[in-house]
Amino acid sequence: MTWLLRTAYICCVAAIASCGNQQQQMQNFNAYGGTHRTNNFEVNGTFTASFTFTEKARLTKDDKTTKLPGAIALPVPASFSTSYIATADGFVVRVTDKIVQWRSKLDSNALVAAALCGDQSDNVYAVATDGAVYAFAADGKRRWKTPIFPTDVVYSNPLLVNDGLVVACSNGQIAKLSTNGKTLWQYRSTLAPTKTLAEDEQDNIIVLLSHDTPGATDTVLALANTNGAVRWKRAVPNVRLLYSPACANGLIFAVGLLDSSTVRIPVLCAFKPDGTPVWRKDLLVTPTGIAVNGSMVVVAGTKLGIASPVAAVMAFSPQGKELWRKGFENMQVVSVPMISKEIIGVVGIQEKASGIYYLKHDGTFSSVFSISDMPPMLLQPVVDYDGNMVFAMTEELGTVRIGRSPAQKLLPY
Repeated sequence: MTWLLRTAYICCVAAIASCGNQQQQMQNFNAYGGTHRTNNFEVNGTFTASFTFTEKARLTKDDKTTKLPGAIALPVPASFSTSYIATADGFVVRVTDKIVQWRSKLDSNALVAAALCGDQSDNVYAVATDGAVYAFAADGKRRWKTPIFPTDVVYSNPLLVNDGLVVACSNGQIAKLSTNGKTLWQYRSTLAPTKTLAEDEQDNIIVLLSHDTPGATDTVLALANTNGAVRWKRAVPNVRLLYSPACANGLIFAVGLLDSSTVRIPVLCAFKPDGTPVWRKDLLVTPTGIAVNGSMVVVAGTKLGIASPVAAVMAFSPQGKELWRKGFENMQVVSVPMISKEIIGVVGIQEKASGIYYLKHDGTFSSVFSISDMPPMLLQPVVDYDGNMVFAMTEELGTVRIGRSPAQKLLPY
């Protein structure tokens, strides 16, 4: 059996190098399920927990003592064996087979301040605390640096689209850069964009603009990808919009907190492609994010109170009908929900134990996979092209990959 696994692995590596396998060449990689931010990974297969691969990175094969700083942002999993990681000492690092291929330093004391993204040419892009956007080539050379933002703001996760990179920050500035670092357009708002932007199915850039104060009117904004012109704006009265929009099924979905006379009620909202509200549903929990496929919209979150926290995962049809709900006592959901071909996954914490909770598409509980004994890591994973969840370590440089190895995918059982 050992020989068979080794042979299958060698064959798999050869295939990756020679036949256009999806692992060979990165497509444009954006965290949270691509440009539409749907957290839908069905094309990558089904989430499993049959394999755990922990990669603590070393400078060389012989160096087993140097401890390198860990990650401060979501990484880019370029292939099963290669990841780009932003580290706490101001580097962007490429790690392959546990070995650091290169480390590229940002200027001065700058740190990466949002999720990394990468294009199909193996370039990686980072927004940093010095207000600049950086681009690095596959060999680690800096391609360009474009200063564009002030330094005392919160930066949104960059959105890599087919012809450029859309970036934003909390002072209301939204901009698009070419993949060569040229500023193509800019837009200014008096409101702050939420942490993540999305591209809708009409290639517009969808931005949730939010106030800091409860009870104010937040806005859903659509900008033309080509020139940054306002396609439409829609006010969302009394709802504090949160996190990221998700665009699918001809609709735009967003979560927020509705201010009633006495309490703030978590809600899920759906809008037409022109921003017209379609429906709004009250939620049991304050959501961490949205996942959407062709048949359902999934939200997950936690209700905190005097007693123990209660977590829930809820699913709605694209028309707003509740399909199912699954509750978890004494648990906090700490990741967005993620949809694979047969399984929905969320990361949760119960007391001091953390794990990946798997549900079937009908809401039936499937299993839980403990990650309590893993090295300290960011508890929001990214998903690679084989449907593995990839966590970035925080106290040491490296990743934890949970799913199936390439060799296992070749075996008929």
